[in-house]
Amino acid sequence: MLTEQPGKPHKSLVSPFPVTRRDVDFLAGTCIPWILLLVIAAVGFRMVTGNPYLDIDEVAPRAPVFQVDINAAEWPEISQLPGVGETLASRIVAQRKTAPYSSVEQLLSVRGIGEKKMEAMRPYLLPINLEHPSSTSALAANIASQPSQNGDRE
Repeated sequence: MLTEQPGKPHKSLVSPFPVTRRDVDFLAGTCIPWILLLVIAAVGFRMVTGNPYLDIDEVAPRAPVFQVDINAAEWPEISQLPGVGETLASRIVAQRKTAPYSSVEQLLSVRGIGEKKMEAMRPYLLPINLEHPSSTSALAANIASQPSQNGDRE
């Protein structure tokens, strides 16, 4: 049973938000019609231009495309190639440390890579450019050949 004190409404009937009748009239009379008009205009524009909303179920999935430089990539990148796991990627990197690969076909000398695996990997391998060293090797050589600049600043 609600007991009211004279001149005060019951505390359950008092809103914690100070919204006046004027605020409610403004929202109902101005903002809501404009929002509805914008939504209707957006849907109408999509229908008129023939550009319907994208239905994610109708989009054909595409495979990610990437290519790897076998003379510069580390084992985590190489392990992403089809048919190559962590162990085989480590073998490729280990063999590269003795001498960089001069052609993609040299991967056939790595234990665990045969013709089938090589053909599966080939689209993902960058061609080997012998005139330019790999970017990692060139960067390391460049840094090693430069004198230290710490002494010049002081």
